[in-house]
Amino acid sequence: MSKCAFLSDLHFGCRANSAIFLDNQERFYREVFFPRLEEEGIKTIINFGDTWENRTALNPVTFKRAREFYFDEIERRGMKQIMIMGNHDVHYRSTNDVNLIEFLETMYPESVKIVRKPTVMNLDGVKFGLISWINRENLESSLEWMSTVDCEYLGGHFEINDFEMTKGQVATHGFDRNIFKRFEHVYSGHFHVRGTIGNITYLSNPSQTNWGDLGLEKGFHIFDSETGEMEPVNNPFEMFKQATWGDDGLTPAFFDGVYGRLVVPNFAEVKRAELDMFLQAAREVALNMYTIEDEIKADGIAIRADEVTTTAAIIDGYIQDAYGEKDGVDVGRLKRDFDTLYSEASSKLEIE
Repeated sequence: MSKCAFLSDLHFGCRANSAIFLDNQERFYREVFFPRLEEEGIKTIINFGDTWENRTALNPVTFKRAREFYFDEIERRGMKQIMIMGNHDVHYRSTNDVNLIEFLETMYPESVKIVRKPTVMNLDGVKFGLISWINRENLESSLEWMSTVDCEYLGGHFEINDFEMTKGQVATHGFDRNIFKRFEHVYSGHFHVRGTIGNITYLSNPSQTNWGDLGLEKGFHIFDSETGEMEPVNNPFEMFKQATWGDDGLTPAFFDGVYGRLVVPNFAEVKRAELDMFLQAAREVALNMYTIEDEIKADGIAIRADEVTTTAAIIDGYIQDAYGEKDGVDVGRLKRDFDTLYSEASSKLEIE
């Protein structure tokens, strides 16, 4: 069989181990992921990293549920999962030695294979290189391996310049794309926006986990090693929805079971009684519901609601504007440190 599944950034335990998000993730695997793999006869899954959300603690409830609807299912169905370590899977930033996925190989010796060191696997006659998270300890050896390895395809959990990390936030302090030009194609986890530039593709995460995922396609991919083609399979189960007051056919049911956001143009001129009745009905079916005015004032500057992206993107832009031209300031490092702190803080919140 020439097809296998590409999956990345599962982030089990996201939003402070929220049961609501685990429910949404379980629904995707039970109703979309495994049925499609059975339909295609796929027995191999490549997991491109960040299986867990919290690098320092594995919640027992999260683990029990993920084991039952994901890991146990893989073994029960006679499938095999090859797992790359992502930055959220390792405890320290400087080494992969202490991590939260190696023990899974002991629990599931028949269905889990961990990529500890760079390796090349034979994927139905195609040479496919795999490498786990690159850090200070393994940087030199990883770059050396990538410059000499004999394989057509490469998979990893990379931070590569020019790609969107989150919506509206482009990486500027990662690897240069030219490092990867010797490969026919490179597939990566880590960033949560699907995108392809040249021979590099970011896979994105299977499920929405915050407002930055609003409107982005999520899911997994089916790779055909015989043709080199890759097919996206989208996740239809959204967690975040936004609408504009006055949209044709808009009803409170649009926000059923999701976190909702309603943009209200010309807020001062809106019939408040009608709007309040709509919001009351929407809040009865939504997980959470709030409104934003069409135009927001920030430091005297008018910003349209449809121009607002994510907290991370806004602060990233602020760092660039405030420090980008100052001598002696490593803006790239400042952004990296903020990204790390923001990610860790977000993981402790149920909702952004």
